[in-house]
Amino acid sequence: MTILTPESTAFCWFSYDDTNRLLTVGFRNQTCYQYSGVPEHVFALLQSSPSRGQYFNFAIRNRYPGRKVPVCDTLEGRIRGWPCSLS
Repeated sequence: MTILTPESTAFCWFSYDDTNRLLTVGFRNQTCYQYSGVPEHVFALLQSSPSRGQYFNFAIRNRYPGRKVPVCDTLEGRIRGWPCSLS
């Protein structure tokens, strides 16, 4: 699993599980979404994009099944000690 904390106005962090092709995104407002079926090359392009927010909106959001998850259920959320919340 890869966890990154990019310099981004949209994201606080994101992680990718290449075994399960699962992208988890932590947004600056401390909401968290998981997107399933994301190919590794799409994640690589997200990492290297000069505007990760624009790339995410174009290539990932609404293209892969996503669901909101409690931040505390994610590895990064547990590391940061963020509270459980679906709001």
